Formats: sequence, C-alpha cells, structure tokens
Amino acid sequence: MTIKRASSGFRGLVAVSILALLMGACDKGLTSLNKNPNDPENVPVANILPNAIRSGVNQLMGVGWQLRLTGLWPQLYAEIQYPDEDRYIVRPSAIQAYWDGLYVNSLEDFQRIITKSGAAGGNPNYAAIATIMKSWEFASASDVWGDMPYTDALEGDSTGNFKPAYTPQQDIFNDILTKLAGVSSMMSSDPLDAVDASSDLIYGGDLSKWVKFANSLRLRYAMQIVNADPTKAEQEFTAAWSDPGGVIMSNDDNAEFRYLPSYPNDNPWHEDWRSRDDYAMSATLIDTLKSLNDPRLTYYAEPTDSGPTYQGMPNGIPNDAPKLKAVSRIGNYWRANPNGTFVIMGASEVMFLAAEAAERGWIAGNPATYYQDAIRLDMTKYKATAGSYTPYASDADIATYLAQPRIQYAGGQAGLDQIHLQMWISFFGNANEAYATWRRSGIPQLAIAANNKQDAIPVRLPYADLEQSLNHDNWQAAVTAQGLTDGFSTPVWWDKPPTP
Repeated sequence: MTIKRASSGFRGLVAVSILALLMGACDKGLTSLNKNPNDPENVPVANILPNAIRSGVNQLMGVGWQLRLTGLWPQLYAEIQYPDEDRYIVRPSAIQAYWDGLYVNSLEDFQRIITKSGAAGGNPNYAAIATIMKSWEFASASDVWGDMPYTDALEGDSTGNFKPAYTPQQDIFNDILTKLAGVSSMMSSDPLDAVDASSDLIYGGDLSKWVKFANSLRLRYAMQIVNADPTKAEQEFTAAWSDPGGVIMSNDDNAEFRYLPSYPNDNPWHEDWRSRDDYAMSATLIDTLKSLNDPRLTYYAEPTDSGPTYQGMPNGIPNDAPKLKAVSRIGNYWRANPNGTFVIMGASEVMFLAAEAAERGWIAGNPATYYQDAIRLDMTKYKATAGSYTPYASDADIATYLAQPRIQYAGGQAGLDQIHLQMWISFFGNANEAYATWRRSGIPQLAIAANNKQDAIPVRLPYADLEQSLNHDNWQAAVTAQGLTDGFSTPVWWDKPPTP
C-alpha cells in the first residue's frame, strides 16, 4: 500500500480543526485553571466594609499622615530624629504614598460598596455608610491638596477612565455637603437590610448614629468654608443643626475607632513605637497646656526621663534643642496602649462649632454655654473607652479650669479666638482638624519651625509626582487653575483670611 502525504491545504485544515477543538475545550472550563479560589471575585459588602474602615482610619489618623504631616505643622507633635517633615521637607516618595494610599485602598473599597449596594438586590444601608466614610476621606485629602480627582475618580474599573479630571475644591465640598445631607434618605428600615454589627467597626450597625455622624460632618465642613463662602456656610450649618436626625451631642455617639490588643489590629501609633522613637510633644502645645493649668497635659504627654516634669521639643530641632531625656513623649494612652482609640468626630467638636455658630448669630443659644460644654465633653471623652486609663479630669478639676479668667468666655472676636484655641488643644489625636482649624482661624499664632526649608509653615501639600507624568494634562490644568507657583505655600480654596 502506498501512503500519500497530505497536502499542505489538508494539513492546515487539520490544524485549524484541532485549534477549534481546543478553544471549545477552553470554553468548557479550562479557563477556571487560571482563577485563584482564595481570591473571590464577588465579595459581599459586609466583608469589604470592616477592612475599608480600618484602612481609612489608619491612613488618615495613623503614623504617616498624622504624626509626620498634619500634626507637625500645627505643632501638636515634633520629630526628635529624621526631622525633614518638621522642617517642611516632604520626600516625593512620601507624598506619592499618601496619594496612592487613599485612592487604591479605602476609597476604592468604599466606592465598590456603593456600587454593589446600589445594584438590584443591594443593601442601601451599606451604601449610606460608605458614602459617609468616603466623604470624610475625600474632604480630609482635599484639605491638604485642594483640587483633586473626585467626580471622575475611582471609575477606572467600570469606565476605563484612568486619567480623571481634577474637581475644584469648592465643587468637592459642595458635593460632599449634598451627599451627607442625603444619607438618611438612602437608608432602609427593612429588617432584611440591617447592617451586620460585626462589619460596622464604628457604630455596630446603629444607623441612627451614622445619621448623627453625617450631620456633624456637615457642621464641620460648613464652618470650614466660612471664610470662602460665608452665605453657603451659614445655610449648610443651620440645615445640618436643625436636621431631624440630630448631631453628635454625647460622647456615647462619638464616631471613634477602637483598636484591638494585638498585631496587626492594634493602634498603629503603639505598633510604631515598639521599634522606633521618632516623635515627642511639641513645645508649643506643652507650653500652652502648662500656661493654662490644663489637666489634659498629664494625659497627652509623659513626664521626661530626666525628672517628673513636662517639656516639649521645639519644632524643627533647633541647635539648642533639649536633650532627648529632657523631652516628653506622647502620652501612653496612644503610645503604649494597643487598644488606643481615635475619635474621627466627637461631641466636643460639635459643641465648639455650635459655640462659633452662636457667636456668629447663626443659631440660637448662648455661645459661652456651648463653649463650656465643649471643654467638659472633651475632658471626659475617653472616660468610657480608656480601660485602665482615667479621664483627663474630674468634675472638680473641670470646674476649676473653667473658672480661670483666661478660660472664661469673653465673646466677640476674643471669644472666637478662645474657641479656636480650645479646638486646637482638643484635636490631639485628630491633627487633620487641628491643621484645618489653624489655617482658617490663624489660632494659635505659631512661630515658624527652626532650620526650616520653606520660610513659612506649609499650608498645602504638593501633588504626587506620578500625576505629572501619568495624568499630565489634568494635573497641569489644576496647577494653573489654583495658581500653584509653590506647592507648599499656595492656600487651598477655603483657606482665606478670617471674616470679621
């Protein structure tokens, strides 16, 4: 028998047929070999929320953002080694990390929750919580950068838009205020839409407290824009103050994040100090507390190693800086306590804002009463959560403090200055708001840090370097629109001179 070789055309047909069979086989399940069974593609929102909350709090209130940035410039803390940031030098890699840490972690997770919860069969209550947390994060980020990708941000997965335009900060704040006002209408009372208490690491599924938190944030952001848009500020403040859902007026309703006793879920300040010792109390804050006989001193700070005294480090480490043993470290409630709590927003801040609003004539009530209540609430805000740690002061201590002539409310511009000074003191552990309040009020009056490299305390942060190369046109448009000739010294939109 003679066997003939197949023609080239026939061989090609066979090859195509075999390829078709293989492709058909792929369609019947071979592609599943490329899927990681330990990396699910459709994660329930109840599983996404806890990590998103923790990631967001760690980012904005942890070591990198608060201790190395927003807490140094308003002089709550000071660096005692590697003092670049305390001298107004921020490495581009650090700025990139701050930028990326927000967009690719918690903000993306909150947006994913909103998208999934808004789909058919989704749970609107998770979308409402994610909206509040996303608003808090974006406002905090915009506080230091100004205009930034917002409206078109976080859309890459759904639209393929990886070069989002920058939204003007005024539009960001207006939209955040609108979204926060609409939170209660998003929520569902259907028992099937209840939020799993274990997934809500702030309020344990209590939606009424989330509404109070949203309204309280509205107060914060309304007052923050008072010098840039006073009419809008008053309208938004009074609307939030009178909202039927209420605002935070008790420490029991504070929006706070409580850490667990062991790594990796312990307080990040405690985790950092297990291996490092880079930060101490700023001399500015220590000297202020001592001059006011403020009982918070012994809570905020530890006595020096060289004796039972309290001494802060001047910011920027001047040439005649005290020895490290003669400097007070940050208080052990944060530094040595794995369960340390960070208050994102609390009743004391709400009462300070109410005192300012009453002084401005926006709301009814005596500003002196709000002011005193705010101090009292701040001095007792950790009473229920501090464990073995005692509150700042007893009732008798608080009464003595409030009776001091320098603390008694003066009213008028002097009263506003008192409110802003007390807010700055109370924002220990929430330095983002201390930095924002100092910029809009000018209180306290701060001296520039020693050995500085910017000739003025920075009022914003430059954009991340990769934005210039990967999103250049939009970055350039934002730089031009804000007149950014110097990344550290050009104020953000709301940072205007105080109104009379």
